[in-house]
Amino acid sequence: MDQIHRDALRRTRVALVKDLDVNIVCDELLSQDIFTPLMIEHIMVEGTRNDKVCRLLNTLVEIGTNAYQAFLNVLQTTGYEFLANQIVQNEEMIRRENPFISTPIQETNQPAEEIHPSPIPFELRNYTSAGQSSFVGTQIQNSNSSSLEASGSSTIIYSRTSEFSLPPSCRHVHEAVLGLWFTCISMLEQRENTAFSYSWPYCSCCKTHIFQRYTMDSDPRGAVLIINNRRFANNHKERLGTEQDCRNLKLLFEELGFHVYVKEDLRSFEILRDCKDFAKDPILAKVDCMVLAVLSHGTADNVICGADAKMINVMDEICPIFSPLRCPYLSGKPKMYIFNACRGDSFYLPNEVGGYRSQVLENQDILFCYSTFPGYASYRDPDRGSWFVQEFVEVFREQANEEHVIDMLTEVNKRVSQKNHTDNSLEASCVQIPCPATSLTKKWYLNPLGAISLGH
Repeated sequence: MDQIHRDALRRTRVALVKDLDVNIVCDELLSQDIFTPLMIEHIMVEGTRNDKVCRLLNTLVEIGTNAYQAFLNVLQTTGYEFLANQIVQNEEMIRRENPFISTPIQETNQPAEEIHPSPIPFELRNYTSAGQSSFVGTQIQNSNSSSLEASGSSTIIYSRTSEFSLPPSCRHVHEAVLGLWFTCISMLEQRENTAFSYSWPYCSCCKTHIFQRYTMDSDPRGAVLIINNRRFANNHKERLGTEQDCRNLKLLFEELGFHVYVKEDLRSFEILRDCKDFAKDPILAKVDCMVLAVLSHGTADNVICGADAKMINVMDEICPIFSPLRCPYLSGKPKMYIFNACRGDSFYLPNEVGGYRSQVLENQDILFCYSTFPGYASYRDPDRGSWFVQEFVEVFREQANEEHVIDMLTEVNKRVSQKNHTDNSLEASCVQIPCPATSLTKKWYLNPLGAISLGH
């Protein structure tokens, strides 16, 4: 399957998992020769409807190039035309974001044998979102500069000895642009003393120097451990709706290219045990970041609850497990902790307003994503999940291509703060505000897919 079709399916994955019933489409998938009976059998043995859809999609992207269009046809003939349309819209969006993306030969009006690469003139037009012609090769005499960074612009001056790197999170620069770039360079180097300048299409992350952002180009991007506690001992209330949060976080990070582990209903000692096992996982040596999400009850500030109702202090017992001293794999890499739990019993009302160096290294490159402020409750909808995770997933899904993590969390704060209870309970007029805390030393772009990076 072509990469653009994989990306279109990936962008539509949440909607497919939410609405598609494999039982309805499986017969049509067989009759269209998309899947074999054995493939269908492997899909149907999955326990839940969501798992079946995930297995179907994972299998679909691994088979032939014709499977994409055939799958769209199946959706249209089985009552899922709205899903087919959404996939096609995402494909069109990807093509607009990447104008240089290859188009299958059969989709062109020119016979295959007549298709030839066109020569590239010395004066070139720039690909920009506005369609303006601004890429112009110019002769620069006696220039010893290999690159130029100007405040408020992202201009590269190329000469024979120049070296440069592309921001890995620049979604407007496709691999095809690199091919064009080096072709231009090759042709221009035939002229003596030739250099030219090129202004990159604007992207919010382009201006961030490579040394001012964390490297995020590993595959997978990072490793995620989600601990989801729903049921508790000692008459603690069941956390209804937390399975929605768990599933949505898992799907989000998988879409972003992360490897995700999920553990459920862990007692306090099991939480610590599994965190220690996670810290020793060799995958952390291969990836560029780590995420730990704990969805549970909480009481005091920085205290979360195991399924056995015993308490764990986040700062004293969990974070040190992933410190550079105890987990060298993560030294210098960003670490995100998501704690979706109450931090007290109070309610926000709408009208309420060692050595020094080793200690710094021990506590830097950390991002805490608390769902609420110390001393306050965290709200959860039994059907849709918690306010915080709902908005976290939505914002990261919308903005991870362009924005760095802190800016996205600011947007999460805004959206959660605008929510309030609409029922008739005592908490009907209460609101909530998340509380991120950070010791990150660089900007953190997640670079979901297609990141281009030529160095650290």
